[in-house]
Amino acid sequence: MMFLLDLETEHQGFTPVKFVQKIKLGKGGFVNKTFGLCICLLVIAVEATADFTMPKKVYRLDRLEQAKADAESRGRPISIIYTQEKTSCGLTAGASLNAADKLSKRTVVVYAECNAEWEKLPPDVKQALRAPELGRYVPKTVIMDAALTNVIAYVPYARGAEQEKLIKEAIRKIPKATPKSGLARLPPPRPSAPLFSIPPADDREVRTWQSRAGATVEAALVHERSGRVVLKMQDGNMTDILVVNLTKENRDYLQKIRDESSDEEQETEQ
Repeated sequence: MMFLLDLETEHQGFTPVKFVQKIKLGKGGFVNKTFGLCICLLVIAVEATADFTMPKKVYRLDRLEQAKADAESRGRPISIIYTQEKTSCGLTAGASLNAADKLSKRTVVVYAECNAEWEKLPPDVKQALRAPELGRYVPKTVIMDAALTNVIAYVPYARGAEQEKLIKEAIRKIPKATPKSGLARLPPPRPSAPLFSIPPADDREVRTWQSRAGATVEAALVHERSGRVVLKMQDGNMTDILVVNLTKENRDYLQKIRDESSDEEQETEQ
């Protein structure tokens, strides 16, 4: 008896029925239906364990604008991993999770569902994902600048050591991190930090903050000090921004808060 099984058959439109059709007995006859059904049930049982979930540090496509702001603030590119969490292929799951883990150390990672979110992708990302360098199979990964306009590297589907090699080659092409918009991670507090221009508060409104370079983030103002404002994003993370790099609308809002804070201080002193 001889069994013919290609481990990558899902990428080629594999189904349990096609698998049974690949099972041969001797040189000619097919195995009986009962045996074939048992094999189908075994394959289905294995397939049921292949679904996976991207790590929490990976952005979903509906948070793409926040991912872009995060990437710009940290001077990092964006990795778009085009794959599917609901899969019957363990190879797809393993390659997707490995790419997310390795690339998150040097890039901001965004997951795009290949069966449902193609139309939601920006045009430049769609064009990048059509590149022949990415091959036919998922996960397809493309590393682009924070604005998602220029491609830095491609990482096609691969397994094991071959995928590790491709990821390392892609990472070597990433430029050194240099924040471009004035957005930056919150620095550690200084022992002799000057007084607040706007005192801390945790009940201010969530609004859209935009840098003059065009990066945006939805966040609430925490405080202002030394020409920088600290913002609390909706996921709880903190970001700080140079006031001079904000749009006029945002600077006018800050002035309004400063005036209100000054009035409150004067009332307290009286």
